[in-house]
Amino acid sequence: MRFVLALLVAGAVGCIPAPVYRVQRTARVPHPAAPLRTGEPLAGPIELSVGASTIGDVTKPELVDKHASIEVAREQMRAELRIRLGERGEIAAIYESAMGETVALDPTQAPVEDGMPNGWGLGFRRSIDTGAPGLSVGVGLEAMVIQIPYVEHRTCIEWCDENSVPTYEMQSGYESVSTFGVSVIPTYRTGNLAVFAGAYTRRHPTIKRKGEELYADSSDVDRDVDGGNYNLMLNAGLEYRLPVVSVLATMQQDLTADPVQYGPSFGLAIAFRVPDTKPRHIDPEPTPVPAAPTYGPPGDPRGTDRDATLPDDPW
Repeated sequence: MRFVLALLVAGAVGCIPAPVYRVQRTARVPHPAAPLRTGEPLAGPIELSVGASTIGDVTKPELVDKHASIEVAREQMRAELRIRLGERGEIAAIYESAMGETVALDPTQAPVEDGMPNGWGLGFRRSIDTGAPGLSVGVGLEAMVIQIPYVEHRTCIEWCDENSVPTYEMQSGYESVSTFGVSVIPTYRTGNLAVFAGAYTRRHPTIKRKGEELYADSSDVDRDVDGGNYNLMLNAGLEYRLPVVSVLATMQQDLTADPVQYGPSFGLAIAFRVPDTKPRHIDPEPTPVPAAPTYGPPGDPRGTDRDATLPDDPW
């Protein structure tokens, strides 16, 4: 189709058609992971959380979309700087990056030589008080920009000599994709221990493995990496809270096999907080009620001779 289009354009303008390239691509993408966060309000005005949002997989990821070519990071770190808004709200600056080894989901795909996917963004969260002792529900919205490393091998198949272009080229670099993330996390706390379980959804980046492109420059390369479809994840975990530090452990499962089917994975985080400096509210002591006067028999020093204060009887 592109070849026919190139001929039509050439005939219309009277010039040499643009070269046609057959391309093979691969992208290195982040592992899906839920935020390392309970649904409770922050226990301090500022909190810094650092951890591994994924620590390996129980089973090896499997490529479901055979038109895609993907490498997946096995381990991934996530850091958040959280600031409390009011009593139950927060805003968070988020940074995440893949680390460690990556897994090529097809042994015949082109390898990505350098670079790790990383992203940054902002999160807004609100903890809803259910009225039940210890039970709250957290809702969150994130806006993220993710840098995806890719590689593209280009082989010229038409109008190569006429345009004096090389028959083979390799291009690599980073492309940006954006996504929203939405979370709902019911949480129950008793003492220092909190138990939570929830759902989180975010887009899964992908790239089309094979295709054809016109032109020798990279004007259309910037559209190769796609943000992908939204994947739904379920997660559950525990948090143990001390006065200025908390430790959190979680397990998660991606339910959407598009473009990759994942097994369960685990996460671990530690959070440091600035403790509250506001004085604890103490109800004022009630004003003492003055004692009522007591009356005793005439001449009794413990009381007042009430009869002596009354007027004489008229009879």
